Amino acid sequence: MSTPSLKKTILEKVQLFHAKCEKERNDILQKDREEKRKEEEKEERKQHLQNKFNETILKDLKILFDEVKSLFSTPYIHIVLESHDQSNIFYLHDREKVPPFAFFGVDAISREGQEAFYRARYLFFAMATSGNSFDLFVKNESRMLSINERDDDESTLVQSYAFDNYNFDEIQQHVEKYLIEELSYFQKNFHVELEEWEREL
Repeated sequence: MSTPSLKKTILEKVQLFHAKCEKERNDILQKDREEKRKEEEKEERKQHLQNKFNETILKDLKILFDEVKSLFSTPYIHIVLESHDQSNIFYLHDREKVPPFAFFGVDAISREGQEAFYRARYLFFAMATSGNSFDLFVKNESRMLSINERDDDESTLVQSYAFDNYNFDEIQQHVEKYLIEELSYFQKNFHVELEEWEREL
């Protein structure tokens, strides 16, 4: 091999390169740990906010929904309450980024299994990004969805409520007003449609 000074130079360069690689590796691992920690904190906050929403307004809405649901005992009306935990009819684009929410809706249908809520107004309860309050909206005022993503429906803000001291009686009045308005609208504007096979019976 070459001179001792060349060996020393090569050894120093290898050590420098090794140190550089180790630093980069450690930096990447540190960054990964930091991102994982932030993701865990974000998930904890999200879970905390969902629990807060679930234990307050959603709990109250479920009680109200159970009370009024039995009043809609006809195959021509579909009434639903859906939330961030379970949503089959109402779809939100990128719902993982959306704070906790609930849909409360009623629609007239001609038969079971018919698609609903494309020409109906519905109520939307959504936690504010601050996590200290929630908003009540009336959605789809025009009664005509242009696309299938519910977060693009027209919105009218009815009221904002603080979690700490909201008056559910007031919210119940908004829900009852909505239900009466929708039933009046159905009575005036809804017409049963039959499929060909149903007409042949």
